Amino acid sequence: MLVDVYQAGLVKEIRRERRLNLPGKVLVNEGQQLEPSDAIAEAELTDQIYMVDIASSLGVEMLDVKHFLVRQPGEMLYEDDVIAQVEGAIPRLVRTPRPGKFAALHQGRAVLQVGCETIQVQAGMYGLVQSIIPEFGATLVTSGLLLQGVWGNGRMGVGELHILDGSWLAPVDAGMLSEVEGGQVVAAGQCLDAEVLDYLAEREIAGLIVESLAPGMMSEAALLPFPVVALQGFGSLPPAPFILELLKPHAGLMICVHAAGFDRLAGERPEAILSLPDGFEGGAMAHRMLLDVGQRVRVFSGEKLGQVGEVTALGDELVTFTSGQRLPAAIVRLGDGLQITVPQQNLVILG
Repeated sequence: MLVDVYQAGLVKEIRRERRLNLPGKVLVNEGQQLEPSDAIAEAELTDQIYMVDIASSLGVEMLDVKHFLVRQPGEMLYEDDVIAQVEGAIPRLVRTPRPGKFAALHQGRAVLQVGCETIQVQAGMYGLVQSIIPEFGATLVTSGLLLQGVWGNGRMGVGELHILDGSWLAPVDAGMLSEVEGGQVVAAGQCLDAEVLDYLAEREIAGLIVESLAPGMMSEAALLPFPVVALQGFGSLPPAPFILELLKPHAGLMICVHAAGFDRLAGERPEAILSLPDGFEGGAMAHRMLLDVGQRVRVFSGEKLGQVGEVTALGDELVTFTSGQRLPAAIVRLGDGLQITVPQQNLVILG
């Protein structure tokens, strides 16, 4: 089961991999302390590759080309720069046809990368570099509180936590936003009015964490310039008061929002991390942990979507659900005492 959020006041060690999707250059060192905007690694994407045949142009053997280079692999070149030449009564030279990077020399030909774009992966959190992933990135570690959701708009941000207490009793309205300032990460319960998103964008906030958004607001939220994380999803869902209780003691502290896409296989979800290095206690919080009897969980399917309860039993045999799927099941006792049977994969561990 994927880790969602631990019980209020329980600070855990959080480890996250930050890595490129293709080989590149790692920019940090083991033991280095990072801030959210620090680049972990970078790589270059190339739109086009040009092969410049130096050997044929100069009339020399392929193995001898390196002796006639006037520019070296790794250098950036402008159009018509001389890349190689043979001196003599009648000098022969080779110029670059387009601006680009002289990436390599291969069989007497210059490999020219044209339209290079540098991509970076950022830390997205306050943390220590625990280990290096050669050519790709690093594993970071911090201690603090973690909130994970079911949807994010793909952006990153960091700012001072500002909590809209009233939004856990009623949907966010304009009257709750008077004290919101630029650079803050706003935490709220229900957000069902698209005008609220427009107002927050005008205030230039650093991020938004909500329990739920109205279904029709997904497309607008996806285009916002700041990260948005929906903890429960979309619809008029009942807010979970324990989230408010978890965050309230930390209002005014810096919180990092990494609104990544939901990837169950990779164990990656949109999340917010509030680092509390001085209050660390307890064990590690990885991407995943095992579901067990006695744990608090949130239900993410069926009529009881969003409700919180306690696991009272884990079935040894597969159960056939209304969807027709046969899945491992758990018995969950909700806050009102009702016991329900839920697919284990549709539970998120709270602590």
